[in-house]
Parts: sequence; structure tokens; C-alpha cells
Amino acid sequence: MAYPVHVRIEYRERHSRLTALLRGLIVIPHLIVLLVLELAVAMLIVLAWLAILATGRYPRALFGFVAGTLRYATRVGCYWLLLSNPFPPFGLGSRTDGYPVDVWVDPPERLSRLTTGLRLVLAIPAWLTLYFLALFSLMMSFAAWWAIVATGRLPHGMFEVMELPHRYQARVAAYTWLLTDVYPWFQEECGSEPASWGIQMGIEPAPE
Repeated sequence: MAYPVHVRIEYRERHSRLTALLRGLIVIPHLIVLLVLELAVAMLIVLAWLAILATGRYPRALFGFVAGTLRYATRVGCYWLLLSNPFPPFGLGSRTDGYPVDVWVDPPERLSRLTTGLRLVLAIPAWLTLYFLALFSLMMSFAAWWAIVATGRLPHGMFEVMELPHRYQARVAAYTWLLTDVYPWFQEECGSEPASWGIQMGIEPAPE
């Protein structure tokens, strides 16, 4: 059975030294847009929480916006912390827009009223785990920054390690934002086709 929160991050070896050097400044407009979107999501989650307690379903009108914000947040996070190199598009994005980082959530038929009502308590262990993973992610990004500035490349082994915190963060956010009842886990998704999940290789062959 596939995990319902799908995270696809393409590996691209070559990165721009200049944009990596200035990443903390370049990403500021995205952080501002993301702040506005997440404030809106915070209000919508309250409405979704009430709706789920009443009906056991996530309102379709809210689900797409919240899931789209999760996609955008993941793209901004990957760009900011040097996991991806292309400048992200503004907005919620889509699975067909060609950006190398994508997140989508399988819409659930029904959601548990009980776990929804206790979600803030149930999510605490996941948040604590994510806190330590976030610290680790910052250290790895610092090491990646030096590697990219020095060589213009992100080593594949480093990429594989850096990808885990971002995937787990997307799962924790989806669980916290009530998009799924499935508790966040570390394992790669099972039951999906390879093209739909995990790390997609995007290494261009070296010119002869």
C-alpha cells in the first residue's frame, strides 16, 4: 500500500554557484508568499477540523488549496536548503508544471473523527522527531553550500541524505493539516510505480 503523501525530488548534479551563494537573499520573496499562504491555511484547517468532526470528510473546496500549499512549501524548503537548483514558480503549482520537486496527496474517502479531534496531541512525537531532523538538515545544507560553491555540483550521496528530512517534513505537515490519517513514517513509499515517488534521477550525460 502506497503512503498517501507522495514526494518526488529529482536529483540534478549541477547547481549554480552564484545562486547558491546568494540563496538566503533570493528566497526571501518566496518566504513572504509562503507566510501569507500558511496563515490562510491555518484558518482553513480550523474549518476543515470542524467539518471532519461533523461529517468525517475533508471539504473538497479546502483540500486542494491546503495540499497545494504543502507542495509550494516543500518546493521553497528544498530550494532554500539547496536540495534543488531551479527557482521555484510562485503559487500552488501542479504535477504537470515540470518543476523537479513535487508533492501530492491522495484524497481520503473518510477521515477518523477521533484522531482528528486529538490530532495536536497525537502529532507531538512526529514534531519532536522533525525538530531533530530539521537541525540535521541545516547542517547538511551548510555542507552542501560549501560543496556547491566550490565545485558547482551537489554530490548524489549528500542529496540522498538531505532528501529524507524534506520527505518526512511533508508527511508531518500533511498529517498536522488533517490531509491524511496515516501517521508519518520514514520508509519509502510502497506500491507506487517508480516514476511516481522517491528520488528521480536527472543526471545529464557528460558531453563527449
